[in-house]
Amino acid sequence: MFINKEHESAYKLMQELHYEKAVKLYSKVITQHPNAPELYSERGVAYIHLQQQEKSMADLNKSVELQPDYAYRYASRGHAKDFFGDIDGAIEDYEIAAEMDPNDPIVYNNLGLLLEKKGNMISAKEKFRRSDALREQEKNLQNVVSEIEGKTIEIPEIQANSNERKIVGQEKESTAEEMKKIFTKKSQWKEFLKFVTNGFKIK
Repeated sequence: MFINKEHESAYKLMQELHYEKAVKLYSKVITQHPNAPELYSERGVAYIHLQQQEKSMADLNKSVELQPDYAYRYASRGHAKDFFGDIDGAIEDYEIAAEMDPNDPIVYNNLGLLLEKKGNMISAKEKFRRSDALREQEKNLQNVVSEIEGKTIEIPEIQANSNERKIVGQEKESTAEEMKKIFTKKSQWKEFLKFVTNGFKIK
């Protein structure tokens, strides 16, 4: 998960809300590994919390440039665009993320909220329903991961009631993304999802 110890320390500083210290350490690691998209993505998120729009967007654009085939990069940038007031740009990025990875409930939740802001209630409700269904699937995935690795993966909380929903940050990968690291082939991943959907029964 981490490139080196300094990367791990920078990530921990982020979790402890020490964003300025995290940025300094991320910058140091980036000089050593200038082509690592995760470093730019994580530093970009730190810049969001520091409300430094230009630096945040520059980093998140760089992370997309380095890894254009990874949905999480677009979702992270979409979160930043929403934070800085670019609703249309955020919707565009979340739609790309949803197309690339149709199994992430956070993406559909956030996309639903953004469409709601634009007054597109029908599409928003459709995204909320999709998010809630995937959320249940994520809970099942979490149980599987716990059994395989003996640990619990935290799933960001998403309110089921649309009136209580809020944008969920893209600061960590979803459980689905974690599981994709285990299943290296798309065919294996699809078969596993069928297994989960069927209630852990082979049909």
